[in-house]
Amino acid sequence: MNQEKKKILLLSTGDINGAYELLFKIADFLNEEGHEVALVVQKTKKMLSFVKLPNKQIF
Repeated sequence: MNQEKKKILLLSTGDINGAYELLFKIADFLNEEGHEVALVVQKTKKMLSFVKLPNKQIF
C-alpha cells in the first residue's frame, strides 16, 4: 500500500523533560518513515535536521 507523505509539525517548550524525549522519538520515527517533520522548540541542545527554533522557517 502506498502511504501519502505528510508535513507534520510538533511543538515543545524545551528538550529537557520526559515528554520531549517521547516527542523526539516520535519525530525521529516519522522522519525515517519519509514524512516531512518539524519539531519546534523554544530552547534546544539537540540540533538535528527536523529540530527547528521558532524564529526560523519551518517548511
